[in-house]
Amino acid sequence: MSRKDISHLIDMRNKVRLAISEIMTAGQSMSLDDGISYTRSSLRQLHQYERMINGQIARASGANPMFQGVRMG
Repeated sequence: MSRKDISHLIDMRNKVRLAISEIMTAGQSMSLDDGISYTRSSLRQLHQYERMINGQIARASGANPMFQGVRMG
């Protein structure tokens, strides 16, 4: 994976963390005076997405490779 791809994943993770922060401070849903209501994504889904992105970043950075060398001796 290229540095550009890793940068994109880090940017996505930051956006997910911002969404989690907004839900924690402002709440899950809101209603406006004109009767329109908005519901944000669920915290569970956002946390799952963040874990998935963290795994992709780790694999792309070589910190958590899918295959590891084994020392035979």
